[in-house]
Amino acid sequence: MAADAAVDSLAERARQRGRLDIEANLSVTVEGRTFAVDGRGERIVVQAPSVAACLVVLRQGGGLLPKLASVLDSAGVTLEVRTGDAVLAVVGAEATAGRLTAALVSEAVEVRAGGVLAGLLRLR
Repeated sequence: MAADAAVDSLAERARQRGRLDIEANLSVTVEGRTFAVDGRGERIVVQAPSVAACLVVLRQGGGLLPKLASVLDSAGVTLEVRTGDAVLAVVGAEATAGRLTAALVSEAVEVRAGGVLAGLLRLR
């Protein structure tokens, strides 16, 4: 799987260099849904078209989430997932997981229920 190889590559670079500095501005399309990715310094922002689109990605590659969260956390990088202005989740260094997320996924994954609700109510 390409995503697994990408996470492994990121983990190797983090091991070699310690903290990572990200520069990215790209679009990624998953099953017809386009996600905008912007990375600056130690923060990556993924702008999702909808909460449903995030669920599609989780179904396909959700098993990688704990590993990705661990790599980002150890590299001092934070990934923020948004739809519109609503922050759905924070993964990595600045994540503060609730008890359920920590137990089920990782302590480096924070799901923001208010953001998910706002994202679900967002009209397009």
